Amino acid sequence: LLLSLLEYVGYTARLAFLTDGIFRKFGLSGKVALCFSSGCACIVNGVISTRIIEEKGERLRAITAVSFMPCGAKIVCLQYLSSFTSMPALCTVLVVFSSFLVSLVVAKIHLIFSNEKAFNDALFDLPTYRFPTLKEVFIMKKEKSLAFIKKAGSVIVCASIVVWFLSS
Repeated sequence: LLLSLLEYVGYTARLAFLTDGIFRKFGLSGKVALCFSSGCACIVNGVISTRIIEEKGERLRAITAVSFMPCGAKIVCLQYLSSFTSMPALCTVLVVFSSFLVSLVVAKIHLIFSNEKAFNDALFDLPTYRFPTLKEVFIMKKEKSLAFIKKAGSVIVCASIVVWFLSS
């Protein structure tokens, strides 16, 4: 819902535009910022979100880079491992930031060894800022929830029937 809201407001295109210069140095475009932000929640979401990247080589570099992002599951493991140090909070923060840098370096190394050119200049269409009304937010939430229920609900019902059948 939050990403849909940010997209509706017009912020996601601006995020891609603002980060394009940074990611360009590593052979990626600014669209990867959206993949990285999704990858911080879950690597699977980050990899799936690379669909927005048109060029195949850049998409592969983005998938490789997103895989090194610290997702929620990795952060819990990092916190546990850093609890054995004298400064666990600082250790966790340093490891999280270093994994972000490692993902960018891996993308650059992938670009060098793949014998590909860096991507072409990106064109960004920056939409006007819009402030959503409460009705539009409700409609967005309703559409996203129903789509999720249809996709996940059918799988859950089928799996429940199979488990029920096998248990009886």
